[in-house]
Amino acid sequence: MVEKLTKLRKIAQKPNYRKIGNLMARYITRDMALPLTWLLLHTPITANQVTAFSIVIGIAGSLFFAVNCAFAYIFAAVLLQFWYLLDHVDGQIARYRKKESITGLFLDYIGHHLVHALIPIGVGLGAYRVTGNIIWVILSDAAAVGIILLNLLNDCRYKAYYGYLFKWKSFAVAGRAAEVEGLPAGRVKRLARYIFSYMHKFCEVHVMMNVVTALALAYPLFKDGPLYFTAFYAFMAPFVSISKLIYAAKKGSCDKDFAETFKRVE
Repeated sequence: MVEKLTKLRKIAQKPNYRKIGNLMARYITRDMALPLTWLLLHTPITANQVTAFSIVIGIAGSLFFAVNCAFAYIFAAVLLQFWYLLDHVDGQIARYRKKESITGLFLDYIGHHLVHALIPIGVGLGAYRVTGNIIWVILSDAAAVGIILLNLLNDCRYKAYYGYLFKWKSFAVAGRAAEVEGLPAGRVKRLARYIFSYMHKFCEVHVMMNVVTALALAYPLFKDGPLYFTAFYAFMAPFVSISKLIYAAKKGSCDKDFAETFKRVE
């Protein structure tokens, strides 16, 4: 017998789910996912199966933007929102059944990267179908490459950590207070860094998803929205990712972050 939602929340949610992640996840999506989690817990459906299904939904939602009509845009936006909801359901199922696994996390990350990169591609293809100008395909590809590089910067940092730890085997987790993504908020004092932190935020998948949802709702009145979206991210994503790459290489931020995260064991 599956517990009621109030008790299920304590079992299936992360202990600090109100404190970690973006605002949408903390205060909206995680709670909205609970009723669907409750229903699926009455079935033999596994967390990994939910993850696999969510990836299909996310890919379909991203590519439906290529149709570039009012109905297709709204349908694509609904699919993306459903993908993001399922992205929280799988973890809740895994925690409830005590089936959390590295494989589940691996599939989850694969889904994030695929959908994140495909959103600008779908929108750009839709813009191309309307205008017939190949420049929108080129710009959408540039946006997708920028998104991929941005995600690679984060993933390769942890791959470097793993390789370094595996090589030396003389480190333990130091216990950081919170994971820093982009520029630390406490140090954002100058206007340039403040602006950059928001540029980085606009490139995150949940923000991009909500931007295209807004475009879908406004599509009947603002049919040029996909063009502006494609042009915006064709500049924004490469600029943010290349800037972070240069910063990491020049300032040695990965080494500083590693030192804060791990301590050497004598």
